[in-house]
Amino acid sequence: MKHILFLAALVASLSCYSQTRTGLKGGVNIANLNYSDGNESVKGDPLTSFHVGFVFFPEGSSSVAVQPEILFSMQGNKIPSPIGNVEEKLGYVNVPILIKYIPDPAFSIYAGPQLGLLVSS
Repeated sequence: MKHILFLAALVASLSCYSQTRTGLKGGVNIANLNYSDGNESVKGDPLTSFHVGFVFFPEGSSSVAVQPEILFSMQGNKIPSPIGNVEEKLGYVNVPILIKYIPDPAFSIYAGPQLGLLVSS
């Protein structure tokens, strides 16, 4: 509950920033998890799912800007077993803080850290 309140406060503070536009973001997410325990390892097949969330676009004429996002992302894998495939689905709230470099108006480069919080499994 504390994490959800923190994320809500973060969204409120970012949306109050006067030179920021907000937008929706979504897409396909292909994730895979591999497990290793000593001598035994399990390799699953990728799980195709989705991500959706909000993006905060910085406005201004600078060629470097900070672009925070808040996304919900489904991640996991499919593990083959004798009774059929077992899907492991993990729901995360991800908060990437991206540095946006714009060398040309038609091209931009993004880099930065991401904080992920597991909310469902």
